[in-house]
Amino acid sequence: DKYNPCAEVHTLNYLNRQDVRDALHVQVDKEWTVCTRDINYSRQDSNTPQVDLYIDLLQYAKDNANTTLNMMIFSGDDDSICSTAGTQAWIYDLGVDHLPGSLWKAWTLNDQTAGYVTKFDLGEGVKSSFTFVTVHGAGHEVPSYRPAEALELFKRYLSNEW
Repeated sequence: DKYNPCAEVHTLNYLNRQDVRDALHVQVDKEWTVCTRDINYSRQDSNTPQVDLYIDLLQYAKDNANTTLNMMIFSGDDDSICSTAGTQAWIYDLGVDHLPGSLWKAWTLNDQTAGYVTKFDLGEGVKSSFTFVTVHGAGHEVPSYRPAEALELFKRYLSNEW
């Protein structure tokens, strides 16, 4: 399970298959590409921090305790673009504390450490969750570097196993 610099060609082929497009309900008559000039983000859009979005989401979860909003942030621990330390810093800047006993708990895949998980306390009686997961040995695009771990991470997120 090593990084393959040409792996994106497999992703492109997969995402352009008609059965996959049908399953994802793609309604656009264009082929999937890695980069496109069809979407024109402004400099302001690309430079706007997303921290305020998470502040709003966390507040919503706290204000609506019976709502289940499961939030997960993940980060490759070998990412020089958005480092784990940088991600961790902005998460702690949100003002959330980790749940007792859930700080940097190892998660495994095939009996190997795949990364670490930290769960955060949103308050008593809140059904929502906020979790930070690292993926060991992954760079900025986690699925490209560690596809098996990325799939497992996604499965655990969807099944609320964190």
